[in-house]
Amino acid sequence: MKKLLLLSLTVLLFSCGEEKKEERKGSDAVEFFKYGVYFESRGNYKGAIANYTNAIWKDPKYADAYVNRANSKFQLDDFNGALADLNKAIEIKPNNGKFYLARSIIKFQSGYEGACQDARKSQELDNFDLQEYLTKLGFEKKEAEVFVETIC
Repeated sequence: MKKLLLLSLTVLLFSCGEEKKEERKGSDAVEFFKYGVYFESRGNYKGAIANYTNAIWKDPKYADAYVNRANSKFQLDDFNGALADLNKAIEIKPNNGKFYLARSIIKFQSGYEGACQDARKSQELDNFDLQEYLTKLGFEKKEAEVFVETIC
């Protein structure tokens, strides 16, 4: 199930890109972000983290950079770092339900409390059925049921 959670989190986080591209188009932050995505897609999570960190340094309000950096940290089992980045992304964009779902998955995987509350907040904000959404991310139907039953 861990590999599935990692895969699902990766799909979820790469689909979170709700940044207004016209605001950042051509900026140094975007270039660093793109390099981060490149490195992350090839499994070079340390390289990805370095590039996402540079993007954040150039634009401290770049929520997607925090989210993608969280995924790279999660892939390296840095759960505290991943949660810190997701907390910052949520601070910047508190109405993004996918950020709460990503934090829920990390909390669940790492044994932290609060996974259920984050999953519910995600559903509240984005108005979706969690079990159905997880199957769209690649969970088998039974695995999605178990995940939902286990966290809540």
